[in-house]
Amino acid sequence: MIKPQSNRSGRIDLGLGYSSGTDFPSLIEAQNASFNDFYASGFQRLFTKINPVKDTMEKMWTLEFKDFRFGKSYRTVEEAIAKGLSYEVPVYAKVQLLNNKTGEIKEQEIFIADLPIMTEDGVFVFNGVRRVVTHQIVRAEGVLYEVDEKLPYRTLHKVRLMPGMGPWYEIDTNRHNVISMRVLPKRPKVLITELLRVFGWETDDEIRKLFADVDTDEENKYIEATLARDFTKSKEEAVISIYNKLRPDESVTIDSAEKYIKSNFFNVRKFNLGKIGRYQLNRKLGTSYDINNPDEVMLYPKDIILIVKRLIQTNNGVIPADDIDHLCNRRIRSVGEILERQLIAGIGRLEKNIKDKMSLYGQDAKVTPSMLVGTKPIAASIQSFFGAN
Repeated sequence: MIKPQSNRSGRIDLGLGYSSGTDFPSLIEAQNASFNDFYASGFQRLFTKINPVKDTMEKMWTLEFKDFRFGKSYRTVEEAIAKGLSYEVPVYAKVQLLNNKTGEIKEQEIFIADLPIMTEDGVFVFNGVRRVVTHQIVRAEGVLYEVDEKLPYRTLHKVRLMPGMGPWYEIDTNRHNVISMRVLPKRPKVLITELLRVFGWETDDEIRKLFADVDTDEENKYIEATLARDFTKSKEEAVISIYNKLRPDESVTIDSAEKYIKSNFFNVRKFNLGKIGRYQLNRKLGTSYDINNPDEVMLYPKDIILIVKRLIQTNNGVIPADDIDHLCNRRIRSVGEILERQLIAGIGRLEKNIKDKMSLYGQDAKVTPSMLVGTKPIAASIQSFFGAN
């Protein structure tokens, strides 16, 4: 350990003890680790979001991306810079196509895209230009309790539910103590009690019992006020009421409407909290789901109840609101995650293209995976990311 030395005046000179042999930490270690994680398992995670891909009717074809591998780089870093090309490797996927009628399975290895890779000094070479992807400080996924409205005699709060992938939901309290949730933009809010009926707590008494331990303020009874505005008295009535608010121009069976409503919350492909989001919910709500288990980063009905409980406690002054600028509500997003998020849109377009092509073929057609899987959506996302940043 280097010891600071002092001169005759008694002043300490920290520079006198400096040794050129001191080892400094790598300033790009985090970037390299992030990209290496994406390189090792990023494509597997991305395609898990759409696996398996089925035709629109889910009766004829089932396509699944199995394994991924990377080929060798086309050129060295020096050659890429000199020739104005990219330092990249080809990505291949093993794809299986199942004919649901005959049971026949066809398997092919398909080229997916060319992926620019990071050099040892933490840069990418794209079209001959060295590019650096920097860290981003972003709002952490999870739940955030904020001040919504300051009244002369009390403060009302709202809570934002922010997943890693999927729409943001907002639950708020109005001046009449009614708690409601905004599920879709530009659509009427849904009463939280209506939502709970759909999730299985049908009667008023069942809902009251859920919040009896926190809704204790004599002057402000939030659940009672919400129940007073809720004209549904059964699960079926709540399903119809919510569906008509979200999709007023469409007629549907009760079972289909219930499936649609629940899929907005409890389908991990539509609403994925991610590791950070699940960790934040565990921390604030006292749950203990495994953040490393892909099946437990979804939202559960229990989470909705606990979120509303904490909102009531925040309104009553029992728990303080969150500070949006506090670092515990922020996190670092590094290169691997930034690239992975950029490719999500391309994965979504690829899934749509595959479904559209499936609809063109009958079950007796001789179809191979390469006839359904195109490379343009992924390539366009990569081009957009590295070309625009």
